Amino acid sequence: MMDISDPDVLACMDNYHVRLIAPVRMTDEEIMKFQSSLREVLLFIKYSKDSENLSRILKVNEKRFREVERRAADVIEAVTNSGIRYDESKEAVDVSGNTGNKKRIRIKGQAYAGAGERKKII
Repeated sequence: MMDISDPDVLACMDNYHVRLIAPVRMTDEEIMKFQSSLREVLLFIKYSKDSENLSRILKVNEKRFREVERRAADVIEAVTNSGIRYDESKEAVDVSGNTGNKKRIRIKGQAYAGAGERKKII
């Protein structure tokens, strides 16, 4: 924490509290309490380094992951570098990897085509 005592500087500063969330340390039940797209973001981040569990989460929650807000998909991409691609003209993004155009989500050398199907990326 910075110790600032100049009254002119203090007058311009707000005292914001920062709360950090560590998805890996949260249980799935805790994450599922979120009612916004943050739920899908946290689940994806939590399992992004575990391809088997990520595949399971994408399958179990397929309906939710088929219509993720575009900004949430951007957060998932920025944090996990998973290679999510989408049409920028649409507001919802299918991050489940099970789309008609065979979009792939790349994670740790594997591509997910949905329904548990895995293909090695060369």
